[in-house]
Amino acid sequence: MLNWFETKIKYEKTAKEGKIVKVSESYLVDALTFTEAENRINEEMKPFISGKFIVDSIRRARINELFVNENGDKWYKCKVYFIALDEEKGIEKKTTTTMYVQANDTNEAEINLKEGMKGSMANYEISSIVETKILDVFPFISKEIPEIKATENNSINNNEIDPLLKDAALLILENNNASVSLIQRKFSLGYNRAGRIMDSLEKIGVVGCFLGVKSRDILVSVEQLKSMNI
Repeated sequence: MLNWFETKIKYEKTAKEGKIVKVSESYLVDALTFTEAENRINEEMKPFISGKFIVDSIRRARINELFVNENGDKWYKCKVYFIALDEEKGIEKKTTTTMYVQANDTNEAEINLKEGMKGSMANYEISSIVETKILDVFPFISKEIPEIKATENNSINNNEIDPLLKDAALLILENNNASVSLIQRKFSLGYNRAGRIMDSLEKIGVVGCFLGVKSRDILVSVEQLKSMNI
């Protein structure tokens, strides 16, 4: 799970009628500490706000998973229960999780959530879907992560790849589902690392490009994957 912080900024801007109005906006930022979250939102906002702005508040946001849909213009907070059977007691146990989904309306948010959950092997039920005031999300991307380059025979330097890369590729082929969320749940990874693994699989030709809420295309067979030097 990433360390998400909900940050709120305030500034003044000129409205269409020429009046100066006060604006308050909320954003999600991935950071290790409150200080880093403040620094990150300041850097992210500088290109978009010409005048001065202040970071009005920062609070931790407990988010288990986040589903991106670049065609959506709103973020929805979804409460989801994972259901498991306690075999000793013979009763169902529910684990509450919070997920954020990008969509245009509540109905689309539910569709996108279910699409993103297709790779889940656990039973779940959706408790609630609520529109938030979040305008954008800024995951952390480390500049120290080396770019993974494929060679002509689709092999990559073993020193530059994630040790779970091949296992993740096999998982995708076995489930016929090329989604970041499937990798996250299977290997208990954060959104960033699972996303980098998926990007690596795209670069070496295992999966296709990002398709929004839809799962990526799978471009190789199990036999082809076994012959690849990864």
